[in-house]
Amino acid sequence: MKKSRIFLFIYLMFIFGVNLPAQNRGELEIKTSNGNVVSTFSQGYALVIGEVNYKYMDPLKSIKNEINIVKGLLEGQNFIVETFIDKTSDELKNGIQKFLNDYGMDESARLVLFFAGHGATYPLQGKEVGYIVPIDTPTFEDNQKGFFQKAISMDLIQTWVNTSRCRHILFIFDSCFSGTIFTTRSEVLPPSISYEIIKPVRQFITAGSENETTPPVSVLVPLLERALKDGEADLDKDGYITGTELGYYLRKEVINRNRGQWHPQYGKSHDTRWDKGDFIFVSGKPQPLTGTPQQPSPQTPKAPVINEDLPLPANFVRIEGGTFTMGSPLNEPIRYDNEVQHRVTVSSFYMGKYQVTQAEYEAVMGTNPSNFKGSNLPVENVSWYDAVEYCNKLSQKENLTPAYIIDKGRSDINNTSDSDTVRWLITWNQNANGYRLPTEAEWEYACRAGTTTPFNTGNNITTGNANYDGNYPYNKNAKGTYRQKTTPVGSFAPNPWGLYDMHGNVWEWCWDWYGSNYYSSSPASNPAGAVSGALRVVRGGGWNYSAADVRSAWRSYYTPSNRLNFIGFRLVRP
Repeated sequence: MKKSRIFLFIYLMFIFGVNLPAQNRGELEIKTSNGNVVSTFSQGYALVIGEVNYKYMDPLKSIKNEINIVKGLLEGQNFIVETFIDKTSDELKNGIQKFLNDYGMDESARLVLFFAGHGATYPLQGKEVGYIVPIDTPTFEDNQKGFFQKAISMDLIQTWVNTSRCRHILFIFDSCFSGTIFTTRSEVLPPSISYEIIKPVRQFITAGSENETTPPVSVLVPLLERALKDGEADLDKDGYITGTELGYYLRKEVINRNRGQWHPQYGKSHDTRWDKGDFIFVSGKPQPLTGTPQQPSPQTPKAPVINEDLPLPANFVRIEGGTFTMGSPLNEPIRYDNEVQHRVTVSSFYMGKYQVTQAEYEAVMGTNPSNFKGSNLPVENVSWYDAVEYCNKLSQKENLTPAYIIDKGRSDINNTSDSDTVRWLITWNQNANGYRLPTEAEWEYACRAGTTTPFNTGNNITTGNANYDGNYPYNKNAKGTYRQKTTPVGSFAPNPWGLYDMHGNVWEWCWDWYGSNYYSSSPASNPAGAVSGALRVVRGGGWNYSAADVRSAWRSYYTPSNRLNFIGFRLVRP
């Protein structure tokens, strides 16, 4: 028996047919690359369902945020959206059927059903059956009869939708679900828009394969945003996203971004009546009136804005923007596979000469959490959240606009960590002029200071250059001193750009979510990290780490709520 913690279900129906006046709703014409009209879609309606506060199971608090994101995403595609929150089994069954009866008989409508909540897969009469679980459903282990009375099987939902007049249906399960009701598709790129899309189809996408368990926070919702809103699933750049393109994109991205923990499946119904067509989304935000969709422009992070009118901050260095090779060459000793070399352009910014000291931290925050005490020692035992709060409070103290919007009442749905005890929703305002953490790319650019060697000191480093564990030298170098503690900031010579302790002393928090394969797909200009993750990047190495770990290219990471006596931070500012 297999049971997934979160079961997120999107059920999209695209119905072709009668052309009604475009001014009454968001009508869209779908055309081939030759300009021939394939079909016309009329107004879309969506029922978005979220089961959060369960009677017999753990609550799923993150779903409230996920529902808001999906609601906005569908409204961006011109759907009229109705939401259901915390419905019982009877309410949910009646609500779904009413929605299908109200809109599913209209051949010119487009319908979406979205479900987020607990789900499960159990054997029934010799086959594996998936279930969505309303809030009043008992657990299978405690009450099997009650579970089957209350839970709603995929077979039942499939029966309901097969009685509707719609031609095109897509199921997306943000759970690991056995593929007993669809045929898994092979890894092939989908075809371009053609008249084939108007044929009937029932399509399926799941977040993982059978025997995999989904995380407590959605891995698909953030990627759905990027797929549809940003147009990243428009693989052939024709202005449309088919169901096959969406499945192909989600499978590839989930596997790459989550170290192969989950393997999304996508395919079409076993029933030959429903395996011919393909449904359509408009790439990016569709226009409200009929017309040919425009190809979306590439989405790249905004460049930091240098405000020349502000005075140079004390103990800061201006880092002139430029292009460099990030990562390490294949022949660099003791390198790792996540250090793939790639060219990156970074815009200009200011960076602190020193790691933030205990005196500086206490003056702003009113406390000193450090293990090794000393006013001019780097502050440590600070979490990523502590560092972000410090940035904002220092900005406010100096009448600057804080760089971060901190919502302590909302959980970040992009945070997939099971061990993060904070999980605040934090957004970077890239137009602000306040202090912030560097991106990983900014950090390495500044650390290297124009060098291409393993260290900004050259091909090797000694404990006379930096504070690290000298018992573990680099590449056959002689052993050095192990100080077993932090040293005052600025104790060693600076790098060529005037920055101190870029190697060793304490690791430095960066803004980015860590992605092991991020270098393979990151933007070429001002990359800002993976869209989601469980770990935040730290750079530079620490007093208790080896020489290899303080290399310019070395990438490490920790849970953002961790407070450790070898992690601190450094500031940057536009």
